[in-house]
Amino acid sequence: DGAYVATLDLAKRLPGIQGLGFAVALTQKQKDKHILAIRKQGFPEYTITPPGLRESYSSIIYIEPFDWRNQRALGFDMWSNPIRRQAMQRARDTGELSISGVITLVQETSKGTQKGFLIYAPVYKQGIQVNSLEARQQNLIGWVYAPFRANDFMRDILGTKDNDLSFEVYDYD
Repeated sequence: DGAYVATLDLAKRLPGIQGLGFAVALTQKQKDKHILAIRKQGFPEYTITPPGLRESYSSIIYIEPFDWRNQRALGFDMWSNPIRRQAMQRARDTGELSISGVITLVQETSKGTQKGFLIYAPVYKQGIQVNSLEARQQNLIGWVYAPFRANDFMRDILGTKDNDLSFEVYDYD
């Protein structure tokens, strides 16, 4: 919950992190029931975005801190975006952390927009052996993930205003 995430002091321990969240994996058959369940939990306007019919979805159902910027991400289907989906598939299929390519986070506004990236960790059904690709794909529940705003991340890591320092970051994927 929010109190737990606050005790983690993410801004200090993981500079540039926008939050910590969970996205559930869904099929088309599960979508409507899922939306109703989240609405009953006190989010009457909740829906999965972007709209559209797809075979598979992910939906952000938890993100902390639940501030104005992160509230923009609630219900977002990261699976709908090819760059995010590639990292999510890699995490699901390997069982390891995976970093996305460069993206614009849904938390961004038209003011002070930054590029970003996400780190995904797959979550599987409890008590199930997931030591094969097929087992990992069939037993995925969703992903714990962390979005990062790139400028904030680099500024917080470097911790300097030294104008003599210059660097470039590339995404070769």
